[in-house]
Amino acid sequence: MNVRVLGFGIVAMCVAAASPLAAQAVSDSVAFIKAVRESDGFKATALLGAAGSTVANARDPSSGENALHIAVRRRDTPWVNFMA
Repeated sequence: MNVRVLGFGIVAMCVAAASPLAAQAVSDSVAFIKAVRESDGFKATALLGAAGSTVANARDPSSGENALHIAVRRRDTPWVNFMA
Protein backbone atom coordinates (compact mmCIF):
# COMPACT_ATOMS: atom_id res chain seq x y z
CA MET A 1 0.00 0.00 0.00
CA ASN A 2 1.20 3.46 -0.85
CA VAL A 3 2.22 5.56 2.19
CA ARG A 4 0.34 8.57 0.77
CA VAL A 5 -2.90 6.64 0.53
CA LEU A 6 -2.46 5.30 4.06
CA GLY A 7 -1.75 8.82 5.41
CA PHE A 8 -4.81 10.24 3.66
CA GLY A 9 -6.96 7.47 5.12
CA ILE A 10 -5.77 8.24 8.64
CA VAL A 11 -6.44 11.97 8.18
CA ALA A 12 -9.90 11.23 6.79
CA MET A 13 -10.72 9.02 9.78
CA CYS A 14 -9.58 11.73 12.22
CA VAL A 15 -11.71 14.37 10.49
CA ALA A 16 -14.72 12.06 10.48
CA ALA A 17 -14.26 11.29 14.17
CA ALA A 18 -14.00 15.00 15.06
CA SER A 19 -17.08 16.01 13.09
CA PRO A 20 -19.69 15.10 15.76
CA LEU A 21 -17.81 17.21 18.32
CA ALA A 22 -17.60 20.15 15.93
CA ALA A 23 -21.26 19.77 15.05
CA GLN A 24 -22.20 19.74 18.74
CA ALA A 25 -20.18 22.92 19.36
CA VAL A 26 -21.94 24.68 16.48
CA SER A 27 -25.30 23.43 17.71
CA ASP A 28 -24.59 24.68 21.25
CA SER A 29 -23.46 28.06 19.92
CA VAL A 30 -26.65 28.48 17.90
CA ALA A 31 -28.73 27.40 20.90
CA PHE A 32 -26.90 29.90 23.13
CA ILE A 33 -27.48 32.81 20.75
CA LYS A 34 -31.13 31.77 20.48
CA ALA A 35 -31.44 31.64 24.29
CA VAL A 36 -29.96 35.14 24.58
CA ARG A 37 -32.30 36.50 21.89
CA GLU A 38 -35.27 34.95 23.72
CA SER A 39 -33.99 36.04 27.18
CA ASP A 40 -33.98 32.40 28.30
CA GLY A 41 -31.65 32.63 31.29
CA PHE A 42 -32.02 28.99 32.29
CA LYS A 43 -30.96 27.70 28.86
CA ALA A 44 -28.13 30.24 28.50
CA THR A 45 -26.77 29.41 31.95
CA ALA A 46 -26.95 25.67 31.27
CA LEU A 47 -25.03 26.07 28.01
CA LEU A 48 -22.42 28.31 29.64
CA GLY A 49 -21.95 25.88 32.53
CA ALA A 50 -21.41 22.78 30.39
CA ALA A 51 -17.97 21.21 30.70
CA GLY A 52 -15.60 22.59 28.07
CA SER A 53 -18.16 25.09 26.85
CA THR A 54 -17.00 27.86 24.52
CA VAL A 55 -20.43 29.30 23.77
CA ALA A 56 -19.58 32.59 25.49
CA ASN A 57 -17.63 33.39 22.30
CA ALA A 58 -20.50 32.38 20.00
CA ARG A 59 -21.57 34.67 17.19
CA ASP A 60 -24.75 34.71 15.18
CA PRO A 61 -23.72 33.36 11.77
CA SER A 62 -26.10 35.69 9.90
CA SER A 63 -25.23 38.97 11.62
CA GLY A 64 -21.89 38.34 13.37
CA GLU A 65 -23.32 39.59 16.68
CA ASN A 66 -22.34 37.94 19.93
CA ALA A 67 -24.49 37.69 23.06
CA LEU A 68 -23.29 41.01 24.48
CA HIS A 69 -24.13 42.83 21.24
CA ILE A 70 -27.65 41.43 21.39
CA ALA A 71 -28.18 42.44 25.03
CA VAL A 72 -26.77 45.95 24.52
CA ARG A 73 -28.86 46.59 21.40
CA ARG A 74 -32.07 45.83 23.28
CA ARG A 75 -30.83 47.89 26.29
CA ASP A 76 -31.31 44.93 28.61
CA THR A 77 -29.28 45.93 31.66
CA PRO A 78 -29.64 42.63 33.59
CA TRP A 79 -28.42 40.65 30.57
CA VAL A 80 -25.55 43.10 29.92
CA ASN A 81 -24.49 42.71 33.57
CA PHE A 82 -24.80 38.93 33.24
CA MET A 83 -22.56 38.94 30.16
CA ALA A 84 -19.98 41.34 31.57
